[in-house]
Amino acid sequence: MNRHLTDRVETGFLTPTENFTFVSSSLVREVAQMGGTFLPSFIPTWPRRLGSNLGVEVLRSRSSRCSTRRRWAAITLAVCVVMGTCASAAPNRAAVASAHPLASEAGVEMLARGGNAFDAAVAVSAALGVVEPYGSGLGGGGFFLLHRASDGLDVLIDAREVAPAAASEGMYLDASGEPIPGASRNGPLAAGIPGLPAALVHLAENYGRLPLSESLQPAIRLAEQGFPAYDWHLTRLDRRAENMNDAALAVFLPAGAPPAQGSPVRQVDLGETLRALASAGRDGFYRGAVARQLVDGVREGGGIWSAEDLANYELWNANLFGAYQGVTIVSVPPPSSGGVALINMFNMLAGYDLQSTDRVTRTHLLVEIMRRTYRDRGQYLGDRILSTFRWTCAASVLCGGTTLESAYGPGDTEWGSAGIQPLETSGGNQTSHFSVLDRTVMSWRQPNPLTFPTVAGTWHRDGRFVEQ
Repeated sequence: MNRHLTDRVETGFLTPTENFTFVSSSLVREVAQMGGTFLPSFIPTWPRRLGSNLGVEVLRSRSSRCSTRRRWAAITLAVCVVMGTCASAAPNRAAVASAHPLASEAGVEMLARGGNAFDAAVAVSAALGVVEPYGSGLGGGGFFLLHRASDGLDVLIDAREVAPAAASEGMYLDASGEPIPGASRNGPLAAGIPGLPAALVHLAENYGRLPLSESLQPAIRLAEQGFPAYDWHLTRLDRRAENMNDAALAVFLPAGAPPAQGSPVRQVDLGETLRALASAGRDGFYRGAVARQLVDGVREGGGIWSAEDLANYELWNANLFGAYQGVTIVSVPPPSSGGVALINMFNMLAGYDLQSTDRVTRTHLLVEIMRRTYRDRGQYLGDRILSTFRWTCAASVLCGGTTLESAYGPGDTEWGSAGIQPLETSGGNQTSHFSVLDRTVMSWRQPNPLTFPTVAGTWHRDGRFVEQ
């Protein structure tokens, strides 16, 4: 397996003779770079420990059998691909992959205590909220994609943030109707109602074996005892320092500048909030003292939260399904764009025999497919409640055909599509995600986001940032 390591993410590229291992970047991009085809076997073969700096714990590899010819495959952490034609032995051990070794260790600890993948996921998610406050946390939300092999259950839990009830169309406009710079990104008015705490409680109560109070213990320890400050943590916080309020600066930049690498980062207030969640469940966060502190803090800074906003928060459940050459794709619907985009790309790929296509042409087709998909992503996708776009089929425009020509008109295999101009994008604001697999083939893949690193910059007395 060839590997590419960025400052945040390891991506695995599989050779034609290798089976699946975890990949944490775009599936289709890996296909394009490798010049190969996706499918047709989803057979996990976990490599040896990849290094603690990657936040990976691999306890033991697994063996597998499949009735179809093995070909190389890649898969994103946010997509669960279920093979109907393969039979494989259950793994002897388990695996956890996350963005920080301490979070991975939290998941392994739950597995060692007899918990399942969902217990481990609760522990990993909560721990990431402590050691990776710029990318995840109790003040944000996430998408939780679960698979349980025993009964074939596939569940998507949408725990993204929602706007407070008092939000209005013109809330980020000045008196002349012009956008107020930064108003939708920074400060209490940018903060949405968090969904992650509700998701952790829901997962522990409905899918886990261990009590929530046990699964949250590693995160509580890390918050109260501290973790060593590391380069990326310090860099990201320093970038957003000007947007932090005094409470946030006191915790993360106590001397007005990033602390020395390796210095302990303690978040005692966050530990208390985690303890409230552990002891009282959902009510420990969305009602009572913590909720009052949250609402008071947001409103004091000019925000519009209410106690009812927190008490009325609801999770969503809705899978998005697609298919490609006998492979069922289970992914995430809007407000995430990834699932719709991924299925759309495979819809267009289905019209081509990539095995008989030369590498240059194959790569060009994949690039053109991605360009069209990302154009439509920016034009059509949005809030599933407000959008008229029929995302449930990967939808009207995106479902237009199974080749470039049928979906979008003639596709030139020699030149780029002049009519599709690149969109303006800003890089470097990725969120966090992790993956867990246990011995019974229960798996969890979670994008665990705070949309803009260190979010609205507002740190509350309960010890967490709020998400815009």
